[in-house]
Amino acid sequence: MTTNAYLQLGFYIVVLIALAKPLGAYMARVYEGQPALLNRLGTPVAHPFENPTALSNFLELLSILLISAALCYTFGVMVKDTRQAWAVLATMTIVFVGLLAVAAWSESNGNPVLARLGVDQTASATQPGGNMEGKEARFGIANSALWATATTAASNGSVNSMYESYTPLGGLVPLWDESSSAK
Repeated sequence: MTTNAYLQLGFYIVVLIALAKPLGAYMARVYEGQPALLNRLGTPVAHPFENPTALSNFLELLSILLISAALCYTFGVMVKDTRQAWAVLATMTIVFVGLLAVAAWSESNGNPVLARLGVDQTASATQPGGNMEGKEARFGIANSALWATATTAASNGSVNSMYESYTPLGGLVPLWDESSSAK
């Protein structure tokens, strides 16, 4: 993966953690019956071109995980011990980052079977390298691995790449996320 891809992943995680507290405080006010700025957020996006750019991909993914992160802080406010909330959020983040690292590393190294057959999977001017099969070219490996890890961790069912075309180790991440969150 490129430095830009690592910066995108790092930026996403920093923004997610930074927004957990304000959204969690808002959700705690809503659950406690206190007046809130927004009482109704509107309807979900249902347009065929829902995710046309990397920015819209980022914002949609951020909103998917922000609710889970904010609920950790909401929990802390409701039990009157936000240290517990930060401990839960830290644990969730460590597991998430670990699984994201496995998926991104595995997909950026390419398919081992194709490598044995002599297929060139190295990054060049004409290809990003790694395993691009089943992935959106506009999002690339980093954002596809991020989306797969995040959406299966949140169990929302959305995809922006085909999980069956992931490498064996890269495909283990969404499979493990789904099986662990289904209980």
